Amino acid sequence: MNILPPCRSVYRWQGEIADEKETPLLIKTTARRIPALKDAVQRLHPYDTPELIFFRVQDGLPAYLQWVQEECKDS
Repeated sequence: MNILPPCRSVYRWQGEIADEKETPLLIKTTARRIPALKDAVQRLHPYDTPELIFFRVQDGLPAYLQWVQEECKDS
């Protein structure tokens, strides 16, 4: 996981303009673990509707992608 520097988020929520400080995260996982990650974020995040976007990796350094696969195995 990468914890990025705090940023300013401006968005419309329930008819109002919100202007909030947020801390973006980049979380690497496997497709098999996405449902569990969605559940955890929805359960733990303070927002009613947190931003949770998934990008599928089409290519990358094989050694790095293998490391991600190994780290995401069930213990």
